[in-house]
Amino acid sequence: IYEYLLFCGRYRLRIGQPEHRTATSVLLSAEDLGEKADYGAIFDDADKDGKGKLDRNELKTIASSMGLDPDKFLKGSDKSTISKETFVGICKHLLGDGPREVVIKLMQNKEQWERECNA
Repeated sequence: IYEYLLFCGRYRLRIGQPEHRTATSVLLSAEDLGEKADYGAIFDDADKDGKGKLDRNELKTIASSMGLDPDKFLKGSDKSTISKETFVGICKHLLGDGPREVVIKLMQNKEQWERECNA
């Protein structure tokens, strides 16, 4: 049923004024009802040595792939590793554990869209 009720079968658009409008584009607020991230599985994939902890290098790789600053995970800690429980908790705090608020940009001009994608 989501396929018919939601934009692209995933996003619940907010009713009302757009966030921003230009002559060739519009920004719409929406709620992403797509699949929830399994932060525990993400941790397990990154834990290459299987010790149940991520070191600074493993954390840097995974955090940047998620669009997060790796320093957020070790901030205020004198440790150089992070446990799965702590990782999952920080991810849920920073990224949420349910539908996420997003902004969708719709563009009329294909060349402008391509330029933004390649910037």
